[in-house]
Amino acid sequence: MPQGTIPLRMITLSTDLTTLLGVGYNNILYVKEPLSQSEGGGINLSGSWKQVPNNSNIIYVLFDNTTNNLISIDINGKLFTKTSSDITGENQELVTLLDRPVLRLYYDLNGYMLAIDNQFDLYQFTDIDWKNTPLQTSRGANPNKLQDILYDNDGKLYGLIFNDEAFMVQIMKQTSVFFASNFEPIDSQLNSNIHPDFVMTDQDIIICKSGTIDVYLSNIALTDYTDDDDTNVAYQKQIIQSQVDLRKFCASRGSVASGDLYDNYDLLSNVSKNDDKITNLQNVIKNLLAYEPNSDRIKEQYPIVA
Repeated sequence: MPQGTIPLRMITLSTDLTTLLGVGYNNILYVKEPLSQSEGGGINLSGSWKQVPNNSNIIYVLFDNTTNNLISIDINGKLFTKTSSDITGENQELVTLLDRPVLRLYYDLNGYMLAIDNQFDLYQFTDIDWKNTPLQTSRGANPNKLQDILYDNDGKLYGLIFNDEAFMVQIMKQTSVFFASNFEPIDSQLNSNIHPDFVMTDQDIIICKSGTIDVYLSNIALTDYTDDDDTNVAYQKQIIQSQVDLRKFCASRGSVASGDLYDNYDLLSNVSKNDDKITNLQNVIKNLLAYEPNSDRIKEQYPIVA
């Protein structure tokens, strides 16, 4: 515990997957720096917690998956974000369409943002652009009261559920892959999960919890990484490289000191082809759903196809 006496409210990984972040019950953010290269690198579980400046009066943190900046929830349930990737930097309030205080934020397996409000209800934001859309209250909240959630590899959520009958918080698991799906005791699902479907990698689970692992993936891309058996790593590396290429192109287009500017027709052609493929897939899905009697349920379960 920080200072040997301060219990932790929550703990998470930074974007490099080797730095530990923890929020104490004194509402202060602490960090455990990773082991040095001479010590083999990696998470330093036995290291000391150090206070992170400019991070007080908070209860929860995660990283923005578009800016890589730290997002924090303060003691009043309001959202704040760092103005840069420096976690010791200044905070500014994150203006959203939230109509209530929140306790937790998580990305779901499709990239949508989930939130647990101050009534311990779990909601999904209306759109994937969660900063500019409200909570999807018309769809309703999860029927259980939750303190915390975490994905399993089968795409279902584990939850810390308030069990009123037992007067305790109990670990339960969802019965289907949907944020509003009911949670049931784990022992009641043992027989039905002998051969669970594999939907999410461990990295996917970490991304949903922490927000992003771009620093970790960037480090991989910069090194001669030969043990790349995880297809998700290869996929993420390709995304990072595409983003780097796109940012370079955008920077060159916006530079007034670079002289003559030229269109990158290879890049533009690839973007156009990918857009066409996505459009074609969306049309195929739409046509298939037109003849599917459970189309409404599928759209609720997988908002990305709606």
